[in-house]
Amino acid sequence: MVVASAGRVRPGALQPGTARSIVVISDDGEPAVALRERIDPHFALIRDVRPGEVGVAIRACRPFPWLIIGAGAAAAAVLRTATLHPTLLLWRRPVPVELRERAIAFDRFIELSDRVERALAREVGGMRLAVGEGIVMPDGRCVSAPRLEALIAAHPGGLALKAPSRRSVATLLGRHGAEVRLVSLDPATVALR
Repeated sequence: MVVASAGRVRPGALQPGTARSIVVISDDGEPAVALRERIDPHFALIRDVRPGEVGVAIRACRPFPWLIIGAGAAAAAVLRTATLHPTLLLWRRPVPVELRERAIAFDRFIELSDRVERALAREVGGMRLAVGEGIVMPDGRCVSAPRLEALIAAHPGGLALKAPSRRSVATLLGRHGAEVRLVSLDPATVALR
């Protein structure tokens, strides 16, 4: 299926799906094109979107975007997503005021793309991201756990995670013999250690 948007045709950018998604917001699409040249497409779908499409693109990521990359002004949908879900935000400087507490800032695209590659390849406590979606656990089983995927991407840093999600992730870690635990960095933020 092909989605038409703003007079252009871009397959997959706004199409709903459960694949691990990286929403790349830009005026011209160049960051998404450059990122596609560096990222293995089997591990993440890069959704190339314009500022006016941010809300639709975020809603298309089921259950939420794994990572959002942007430059310039932030759409309200980005802040809302970062507040509701453990989504890693990577932003080219200058970072909008409303995202300064949540986004990791970069001066150069190469630094940003290196960060994405490391997040996709990261192994934490015997866990690693599976192809497309899910996590390969230390016991060899593959599980669907988007919140844990986000925490692996953010490692060694952390992300905001609500209490029910914290309990769910902690239970999953114990059930699969992961040699990591959740630690609180502050009242709202947790990380894997």
